Amino acid sequence: MTTIMDGKAVAAHLSEGIRDAVEESRKHGIRPKVAFVRIGELSDAISYEKAAMKRFEKLSIETEQFHFPSDISNRAFLTKFREINGEACHGGRGECCSRQATVADAHEPQRHSDDMQCLYG
Repeated sequence: MTTIMDGKAVAAHLSEGIRDAVEESRKHGIRPKVAFVRIGELSDAISYEKAAMKRFEKLSIETEQFHFPSDISNRAFLTKFREINGEACHGGRGECCSRQATVADAHEPQRHSDDMQCLYG
């Protein structure tokens, strides 16, 4: 038997659970936060980022943006990326990362989606 699901109802249920988890985390001194790291000014990436930030705001999750010019050197980007990652992980201790990020990881996160937790705490 097929069940037709109401997308809005499912989203509302999931959002409620996330809000509850965020509230519980805050009781333990943990402030969930998402960092958006963008290189360049691609309009699709900017639109996605704005929409995602609004969704996170509704869930009471803090966001922060880090934007870099498209001509940033790999060395400069990776240095800053590691700083961002270190600050994001458990209040700056950087303990959540199981391996070192590389420039390729940072530039191609879709290939390394299992590291997104590491990148954003």
